[in-house]
Amino acid sequence: MNRAIVRAVAAALAVAWAGACAAQEDEEEDLALAFGDKSFVSIASGARQPVARAPSVATVVTAEDIAAIGAADLDEVLETVPGLHVSRSPIGYNPIYTIRGISTQYNPQVLMLVNGIPVTSVFAGNRSQIWGGMPVENIARIEVIRG
Repeated sequence: MNRAIVRAVAAALAVAWAGACAAQEDEEEDLALAFGDKSFVSIASGARQPVARAPSVATVVTAEDIAAIGAADLDEVLETVPGLHVSRSPIGYNPIYTIRGISTQYNPQVLMLVNGIPVTSVFAGNRSQIWGGMPVENIARIEVIRG
């Protein structure tokens, strides 16, 4: 009889402890949403959410990451993103972004945003030389969404 009571108490404690752990995870996510965390992305869905919950594959690069990389311009930073390769066009030396093996001359599949506003040239509809080697000192955060 004593063993049955001990087992019942142990089972009840295990269930209660598991519930407390799940509640703690929810609290941590809520706190991170409220107070910020560098592993959040907002471009994919328009709402701020953890990278792990983004509706597509996302990479976030912060100013601290850029400093650790030692990059001098935007293209050097983007070259470190998995699945993204930066090459140069023989005409005009414009950057060509190859994402998951797909690229074209004017990069129509790439949408560049600065503070949520699309940046494109009027002539070709691509980013062309608008960035002009944007210095990394002006970059606080980069979100790359693939897919």
